Amino acid sequence: MLSLGASAQTPVTEFQAFWDEFRSAVLQDDKARIAALTSFPFTTRGPFDRDPTINHSRAWFLEKIDGLLAQKHYRYKGPKMEPFTMRQLIEEKTTISAKDFNGGNSRVWVEDFVFEKRRGRWFFAFAYTEK
Repeated sequence: MLSLGASAQTPVTEFQAFWDEFRSAVLQDDKARIAALTSFPFTTRGPFDRDPTINHSRAWFLEKIDGLLAQKHYRYKGPKMEPFTMRQLIEEKTTISAKDFNGGNSRVWVEDFVFEKRRGRWFFAFAYTEK
């Protein structure tokens, strides 16, 4: 009889562990730790699919991470739209669920941030950016 044991992880539990670490680094404003959880070259694209993708270095990322986290988005709160930032979203989002996996078991979208599993590890890999 085959036993999976306690070490078997689902994609959700595996990404949740990564998310907890990434979220903690963001909330502590630990840019070096955020960068350690990021894949380079880091890729961005403007808000439209027709916008070109651009690869960026670690140095660029460390200079621009505050701006990426400050990007504004809008969501319904009651009958009206209210602004929020990616940093606020990350602060609020404590739990990952299967519906967060938009790209199979190796890609997760959290609003404009994309996380990918590469070489057996999860990374912050891509961001849509404001123009």
